[in-house]
Amino acid sequence: MGGTATPELPERAGETLTIEVAGIEGEDAQLTATLGDGSPREVEPLTLGETATIDLWTISVTSVCGDSQQVEFDLID
Repeated sequence: MGGTATPELPERAGETLTIEVAGIEGEDAQLTATLGDGSPREVEPLTLGETATIDLWTISVTSVCGDSQQVEFDLID
């Protein structure tokens, strides 16, 4: 929490996407996605194994750790 996803997500069609962890409640991660134009979007809470599509990107959550306040996800092409 408090930082953006590293490594950065690749550009798609000239657009960028930044993902931040807004909070973790139990096994659910609350993420905020910000598109290159600066418009933030809340992402529905996700847990291990769930996917979310944000414009041109699809992510799959691989880990939610409340102790370290970290969420890991894979980018699906």
